[in-house]
Amino acid sequence: MPSLAFTLSRVRLLRTQVALIAATALTGCAGQAAMSSAVQPSAASGIAAIPTARCVADEAALVHWDALVGQIGHGVTRLRADGEQTAPDIMTAVLDLGQVQVRTAKPTASIARIGSPNRLPQQWRAPTGDAQKDREQAARNRANANGYFGGAIDLRFRFSQWAHALAVQRVAQAGCPAQRSLVFFNAQGQPIQSVTLANSSAVAAFDALVQQFRHPEQVAPALQAQPENMPEQPRVADDEVDLEAYHRAWLEMTDVHQFNRVMREFGLEREQALRLAPPGKARALAPQALHAVLMQASAQQLPIMVFVSNGAATQVFADRVHTVREEGGWLIVDDPTSYIALHASAVASAWHIERGGIHSLDFYDAQGQLITSLFGVRDREHPVPHAWIELVQALPGRTGG
Repeated sequence: MPSLAFTLSRVRLLRTQVALIAATALTGCAGQAAMSSAVQPSAASGIAAIPTARCVADEAALVHWDALVGQIGHGVTRLRADGEQTAPDIMTAVLDLGQVQVRTAKPTASIARIGSPNRLPQQWRAPTGDAQKDREQAARNRANANGYFGGAIDLRFRFSQWAHALAVQRVAQAGCPAQRSLVFFNAQGQPIQSVTLANSSAVAAFDALVQQFRHPEQVAPALQAQPENMPEQPRVADDEVDLEAYHRAWLEMTDVHQFNRVMREFGLEREQALRLAPPGKARALAPQALHAVLMQASAQQLPIMVFVSNGAATQVFADRVHTVREEGGWLIVDDPTSYIALHASAVASAWHIERGGIHSLDFYDAQGQLITSLFGVRDREHPVPHAWIELVQALPGRTGG
């Protein structure tokens, strides 16, 4: 089991690191506020001190491709993470590390949490006696890295978009804690996800993982050109959509996961699909609804789900939020083992959506890119989260055009 001091040190690093990275990326100096707001423990408390501003700045470099590849051979090891060939096996091996810190991010949102990821249920892994079915199930399990459903570390993967991985090791020095991390990138060198060891008893296992997946060529790989980030255009014009058939397909949905299939069937992009939704099924909200829902969820101690996806990985937060603050255009959820950063000032449009009886919220930027989606938490005791439904129904609607 990790020591209390080790765990709390990792938590504090998580909170300050993510704040600085997000703020530096989009607001310049806002990260200084996050660092100045930290409360230093007393020397007598037995709790490790919060890393200094310099330590946090060093850790922020973890997500910068150029800074890391220049250190290959000097605390940075290139790993084999060629998409679906190897990346699922690395993330499967991470399951053996126990407690980790996982962060998934894009320019407008990030989620970071500390916890121990779950393995897939035994019934998903048990042989059935049918060799073909067992092979198919094993392939599906591997595509999900054999775990990561539910719990604190709740992830979905699109490994075809994973291209590069680096293992980063920093020794403790000048008051900065030691750290072992895995950082994954797409073909353009954009960060996908980072996994940082938060378990002092798993150092040997982490080092063995690095050796197992060590790339034979310890040099910086070539990157592909960055594709243009163009606004998503509707595949068909609004007046070309068979609204009667589309509305019928919407009303027949029994699960929100069917929404993507319906959009593909009618050739719609996401916000277009919301604009053309059946009456009463998609309501345009004021952009300030993101602030309102987080503040009210915190005040009511209402469990919520927050989704952040960057096209290669999706991280899901499903819990109560406690400390919510505004900082440099961002909304920050700053809890003991969780840190969520949402670029509230980037929200250009918001929607309250009802599909198959499930109420959710979508928030988009000016280019029509999804920033985050929020849901209520359903469980056996509360299969219909009435408090969540009441909250989202009371959110302010959009006024004007």
